[in-house]
Amino acid sequence: MKLKSMSLIVICMSIFLSACSIKLKTKEVESAKYTSIGNELSVFGFGIGENIHNIEDIIQTPVEKKGALYAFPDEKLTVYVDHQISQYIITTNPKFRLSKKITIGTTKERVLSKLKDIGVYEYKPKDQQMSFLFFQMNDQKVALGVTNDKVEKIMIGNKLVPFEQMVTNIPVEEDQVQDADDQFIAQSNLLTFSVNFTKNNHKVLSTKFLDFAKMGLLEGVPAPIGMDKNDLLYKYGQPNFVFKGKGKVDVYYYYKRFNSYMGFTKENKIVELRLPVDVSYQELKERGIPVGEKVTYGDYTLQVAGSNNLADEISISKKGLAD
Repeated sequence: MKLKSMSLIVICMSIFLSACSIKLKTKEVESAKYTSIGNELSVFGFGIGENIHNIEDIIQTPVEKKGALYAFPDEKLTVYVDHQISQYIITTNPKFRLSKKITIGTTKERVLSKLKDIGVYEYKPKDQQMSFLFFQMNDQKVALGVTNDKVEKIMIGNKLVPFEQMVTNIPVEEDQVQDADDQFIAQSNLLTFSVNFTKNNHKVLSTKFLDFAKMGLLEGVPAPIGMDKNDLLYKYGQPNFVFKGKGKVDVYYYYKRFNSYMGFTKENKIVELRLPVDVSYQELKERGIPVGEKVTYGDYTLQVAGSNNLADEISISKKGLAD
C-alpha cells in the first residue's frame, strides 16, 4: 500500500513539474491579441514585451549580449531588455516596416508626408551624421535613424520607454520618463504641426466663451487651470506636441483633440490655456471680448494677441502669472 502511495506521489510530482516546464516556455505575448504599428511579429516571430529567453528560442540564431542589449546580427536586429522583458527593438532589416509603408530606405520627405497629421520631431546629435525623427503612434514610440535623408535604422518600443533612451540606449528611471521626454523634445525641432482654426474660431465666438473663461476653462477642453499634469496624462494620454515654455511656464502641451495648449509650471500644474484663432478684433468686440489689454475675471486673466486687427491667439491664465 505504501509503495502504491509513493508511486502516486512521484507521478503527481512529475505532472506538476511538467506543467511548470510548459508554463515557463509559454510566450509572454499572445499573437492573437498583439497589436503593433510594426510587423515585428511576422518578420521576427515575437512581439515587444516578450521574454528574452523565449525570443532566443524563437529566433535560434547566434546572439551577442552587451548589458541590456541582445543583438542578433543574422536578423539585423537588437533587442533592449529590462528584467528579462523586451522593451524596444532596433533594426536595419529591410523586411521590417511600419504602418504607412515606412521601411529602411524610405526618404525623410516621404516619412513626413505620410505622417503629416502626427507630431514628428527631429533630434540632431552634435557628434553624429545621423539625425533621428521620432514620434508616438497609438501606444508605441518610434525613432528613425536618418542619414542622407533616408531611413537607415528603425527603433520601436512601448510608450513607457523615453525617446532619448531609444536613441542612446542609456536607461532612465521609471518615474523620470515624462521629464526625460519633455527635455529631449525641447532639444529637438518640430517638423509637422497643424491647427483646426475653423473649430477654434467657432469656439471663441460662441456665446459661452466668456462664461467658461471666467472659470479658468475653455469650452470643450476638460483641463481647467490648476489641473495636475499627471492627471491630464492619465486621462488623455501623451500630448501630440510639446513646446518649451517661457517665464513661469515650464512647458506647453498641445493636444490635437482639444486644439489648444496647456502651460505647466515646474510644479506640474496648469497655469495657462492658449487657443490659436484667426478672427478679427471687430468680431471679438461684438461678443464682448476685450481686445488690446489684459482683463482679469476673479482668479483668471484673459488676453488677446494678434496684429493688423486680427487675433491669432487668446490666452486664459492664472492671475499674476506674468507678474
